[in-house]
Amino acid sequence: MTRLFLRRHVTGLVINMVLGIATALAQTATFGGLAGDTLARRHAFAQQMDLLGRQISYLLPLPKRVENLWAYYQWRGVGGALLVMTGWAVVSATGATRGEEEKGLVEEWLAAGINRATLLFTRFGIFLLCAAAVITAFELSAAAGGAREAGGIPWAGLALQGLALLALVAVCYALSMLVAQFSASRRGAGALAGGAVALLFFANSLSRTLDGLR
Repeated sequence: MTRLFLRRHVTGLVINMVLGIATALAQTATFGGLAGDTLARRHAFAQQMDLLGRQISYLLPLPKRVENLWAYYQWRGVGGALLVMTGWAVVSATGATRGEEEKGLVEEWLAAGINRATLLFTRFGIFLLCAAAVITAFELSAAAGGAREAGGIPWAGLALQGLALLALVAVCYALSMLVAQFSASRRGAGALAGGAVALLFFANSLSRTLDGLR
């Protein structure tokens, strides 16, 4: 079952890894050219990003001290990766529940003597393994892209950021699997799970736009 589930994750794994590596390199390797090489230019860059960040605060956290690479990467790089990874979690979780039931695969596995708990935790564990691989590639690419920048990116910070991202993706996957139980079809499960995750995401984002919710 482990090999079977790994094969079913190959497409998502490759796509997300390519996107993650490209995003990390794009955000870190180009930072010096965007922010400039003088203190004045970097402060001006930070002010421009602050204005931009307030306009898209419903998607990304507000930028703080983005005149340095590490803060900029956490804002743009990790913020963008989070949106992609949670989308992958929703699609994968609903496919692992209602999608496989629609194809009759779950019945075949149960008839072969595999219980539902084993199916559930195996799928969950395989997804976490694939997500960890994607996040590791993403973080290593960020470190490589920012190697020329003064100070670079701290390895301890990368490790903690990666763990936090993995934990959040795991929660989104588990929540999507739970919500999928309230729909009889994969399409309906995807809509419900995506709506639930989006609702929680935007409810959290309101604290960045409405002073009364801070």
